[in-house]
Amino acid sequence: MQPQFVKIPDSPQTSFLLRDMVVPYFYNPYHFHPELELTYVSRGTGTRYIGDHIESFSEGDLVLVGSNLPHLWKNDKIYYEGDPYLKSRAIVIQFREDFLGDRVLDLPEMKKIKKMIMHSSQGLKIQGKSKEKVAALMEAMINQSGTERIINLLLLLNIIAESKDIKVLSSRAFSEDSTKVGLERINTVFAYIFENFSEDISLNKISEIANMSPTAFCRYFKTHTNKTFSSFIIETRIHHSCKLIINENKSLSDIAFESGFNNLSYFTKLFKKMIGMTPREYRKQIVYQHLTR
Repeated sequence: MQPQFVKIPDSPQTSFLLRDMVVPYFYNPYHFHPELELTYVSRGTGTRYIGDHIESFSEGDLVLVGSNLPHLWKNDKIYYEGDPYLKSRAIVIQFREDFLGDRVLDLPEMKKIKKMIMHSSQGLKIQGKSKEKVAALMEAMINQSGTERIINLLLLLNIIAESKDIKVLSSRAFSEDSTKVGLERINTVFAYIFENFSEDISLNKISEIANMSPTAFCRYFKTHTNKTFSSFIIETRIHHSCKLIINENKSLSDIAFESGFNNLSYFTKLFKKMIGMTPREYRKQIVYQHLTR
């Protein structure tokens, strides 16, 4: 899953792009581009990768991805099995920071929006009432054009900027690696991890991927993620196991194995340390939440 640069086509008719995507599954690769991207998923489930962050997504997922931050929405396996009645839908808005001109963000009235755009370099998940307001504006914008559409984009950006219900996704160190070489190297490392985390990834192999010695790679990875390579692998596997527990009716042994753990007791120990409860307790909690809705 090598991260790819994607060129967003320019349009002489619009200052930003808005797409209403109804597809069997989301098809973009792990990629990045200079435009910011606001994505609202109204149908579909799967796994979302934002920089070094991995999390499940489902209906109602709303995320703002900053400039040049690698990202991917990957549907669950069932979406690739050819069911003509199973569709995914997302409204996607892509825009550059200067879509209104070079100096607009320097206006005092734009201070909050400018600060929010800076924070989007880590990826922002919008939640709660803010999400509902932004999603409604995005739905409305599908049938709008001209000045009305620009006004609503500014309105939704202002809602996000003023929201107290925002979750930052990718680590600061990752998103601040702004040199081209640094961006390509760390993206390549994350791409390989996200594609192969359930396998045994040796330090020698990942160092080779990064074109570094094992010692240099360990220092490099810790500098850019504030985590050791081994702890990051464990974290990625545990996140994946949570998704399987939520969405798959499988034994905990099978889930542990599919997530890259060959020992159930070791998996249980690490899961409890990270999540705060055992996998069995987590499953019971999920079942209870479904029954009480």
